[in-house]
Amino acid sequence: MITAKEAKELVEQSDEKMSRRLDQIGEKIKEAATLGKREIWLDMALPYHTEFAVAERPFYSAEFTPLQRLIEQKLKAFGYSMQIAKRETHIGGGLGSMDDEVKIEHLPYLQVRW
Repeated sequence: MITAKEAKELVEQSDEKMSRRLDQIGEKIKEAATLGKREIWLDMALPYHTEFAVAERPFYSAEFTPLQRLIEQKLKAFGYSMQIAKRETHIGGGLGSMDDEVKIEHLPYLQVRW
């Protein structure tokens, strides 16, 4: 069991991490907006952040993780919308599989719009 003081410290640390994530998303939104775009895909904007990956289970629709739900609430407060959308993904056809046909799949990703 942890003490109340340790629990408060954990809450403060999580608030700092959330503000850091929102700052990173904000930078990518600013870059996209200056280029005239109206949306970003979080997996492409921040490719090394695994918390933005969407897990799709067979026979179920994709859902937000608890962390993604918190980020969505924070972005909604600023007027953005975040959703899970399917995007066309090309699989294969690279140098290692020149003889194979390119397969096109629709996989779920996180999309932020404004």
